[in-house]
Amino acid sequence: MLSARQLEKNIYLGYHSDGIIDICLGLTMLLFGLSIYAWIHILYFIPLIVLGFAYVAKEQITKPRFGMVKFSDARAQSDKNKRIISIIIGIVVLCIVLLGMVLKVSLSFPLLPITLIFMALIFTAGFTFSLERLYTYAFIVFLLSWILSLTNVEQELHFVIVGMMVIILGAMQLFKFMRRYHLHNGKD
Repeated sequence: MLSARQLEKNIYLGYHSDGIIDICLGLTMLLFGLSIYAWIHILYFIPLIVLGFAYVAKEQITKPRFGMVKFSDARAQSDKNKRIISIIIGIVVLCIVLLGMVLKVSLSFPLLPITLIFMALIFTAGFTFSLERLYTYAFIVFLLSWILSLTNVEQELHFVIVGMMVIILGAMQLFKFMRRYHLHNGKD
């Protein structure tokens, strides 16, 4: 028999097993890579695009399967604390990116610092949402970036390729989620 705390944890993990966070992380890397590769000035709009996608996806995919989920006050406080930590890390990363833009840092520098920033973002998302699979993604991002650095692929395309890989992993997670949690009205 499950305790109320274990039941709540299972629901929480099920709610976040939809792969949407994964896809958002991959989309962030993909859009970042495209913006520096093609000099498209979408860099400033990446958070709006990704958050917009996340909101629509949760509304259209997750909420119809789970409904509105209200977690206990203890979980809500824990999530609030984790989100504050995530916001602080996000602000630090944003400051690093903005500082680089202000100082007009050349994009010809090694990709290790940016790769480490993306790894930090993925680890933070894993910590914030208690999703252990995101730690594996962070390792995959590092490994794939390192492998790509040994090839003749243009540096700017590394993030496009890595982002696409994370999107594919997220899409696989999403399809698994949709198979596990069917819509009750038969649309699935």
